[in-house]
Amino acid sequence: TEVCNGADDDCDGAIDDNLTAPLCALQLGVCMGAAQTCAGADGWESCDAAAYGPSYVAEEDGEADEALCDGLDNDCDGEADEGCITAPLVTSDAFDLVSPSLYGAHLAFLANPDGNFDVYVRNLQFGTDTRLTTTAEDEGNLHVHGSHVVYTRGADAAARGYVFDLRTGTETMLVDLPTAATRVDGSLVVLQVDAGADDFEIYAYDLLVGGPATPLFTTGTDTTAEYHPDVKNGRVVFIRDPGTGIGQVNSIDLTTSGAALEPLGPTPTAQHILPRIGEYFFVSYMDARSSSDPSDIFSNWDYYAWNELGDTPVETAVSTAMGTQVSGNKADGAVMVWSDDQAGNLDVAVDVIGSGGPPLVLTSHPGVQAEPTVSGRLVVWTDNRLGSYDLYFTTLTGAFAPSSSDHAGFAQITEILADPGSVVDANGDGTADSTEDELVEIASAAPFTLDLSGCELADATRVRHTFPAGTTVPPGGAVVV
Repeated sequence: TEVCNGADDDCDGAIDDNLTAPLCALQLGVCMGAAQTCAGADGWESCDAAAYGPSYVAEEDGEADEALCDGLDNDCDGEADEGCITAPLVTSDAFDLVSPSLYGAHLAFLANPDGNFDVYVRNLQFGTDTRLTTTAEDEGNLHVHGSHVVYTRGADAAARGYVFDLRTGTETMLVDLPTAATRVDGSLVVLQVDAGADDFEIYAYDLLVGGPATPLFTTGTDTTAEYHPDVKNGRVVFIRDPGTGIGQVNSIDLTTSGAALEPLGPTPTAQHILPRIGEYFFVSYMDARSSSDPSDIFSNWDYYAWNELGDTPVETAVSTAMGTQVSGNKADGAVMVWSDDQAGNLDVAVDVIGSGGPPLVLTSHPGVQAEPTVSGRLVVWTDNRLGSYDLYFTTLTGAFAPSSSDHAGFAQITEILADPGSVVDANGDGTADSTEDELVEIASAAPFTLDLSGCELADATRVRHTFPAGTTVPPGGAVVV
């Protein structure tokens, strides 16, 4: 057997070949997977900063906090950016970074190094960026979920909806019609499509079945328009305007055969826009009931949520303070983030539905902090405090931190061993069995301790495992079932 000693122990003509390197002592954060190096006759070398990679920062500032605020666990102690409140996450001196969309370890965003905006994805677990598009047209309306990124390409009548599969590296056009919005959840994509003569309709595309995208329903008249779709767990919400100029949030459940449209919230007295679905089914939306000029998005539009968590659905006023203008929103679990203009410039605010407390303003810089997105504890937004547009972040704590039910987006299946036959004794019980030695490995992509309590592992037949209470995975760690 070959060992690390500077000799050709197995007499195959090569020295210290085919060795399995021992792992370094630190295995959390950016140090995950770091291994020792064979130094020949001197044996295995102890791990130094070079072994842990360029993102490793060994020295602390004396307060057990990280000296580098970049969204990564640089000191490999199990926490990312401890001590960092608001910090840059992705920056560039040469071009702008805008429109972030966050899900688990995937942060999608737009950048314009060539003069037009293209789609990028950062893997937050490893701090690596991948450019997905290189076309001459602008990409926009970006959204990421799981391993799929959806977006539009082109402007106005030339805009089309696309999806990029991060696993296969392939791009697919979703619909060959003018497209103004795209959202994805699991295998379901919904799009706002101009079916002709400004007759906006909601189309759906099943990534498991393939195209073409088809309309969920047709109104039969150009006076009725559906727009601003969102989707979660097979339920689609959107704005439906019957031609009065006052659109209302509507919902349809695609998992139920023959499901009908369901208007949400009280009958509106002014326009609704930009609905977003959270968990437990609540829907947030902007409302112009207090606006002196509904045509102006900054004229005191307020932020509401329709909450169906209890026995009786209720409308919750999230942000209605005088002078508050709400622009854009994103929901994850019961946590909502949005851009707030009550201070006279766009800041990032956050609230938890049902908490009963006031919203928390995360930023207060006089520049622009806009387009916030949230997944788990992590909030990312566009920020121009340095002159150009960069991506900044913060980590939610206390009452604004997500519960364990909001953590699933950070769990990634990284290995499956199905039907190993009668050779592999995967579970180490001394017997190789084609059923008992099947396994699934789940890794954490979260920058915090991942709570899997109550999460279920299932296949097409049934639930195979429910994680017991107290099941946690450290940042960068994994669990095997």
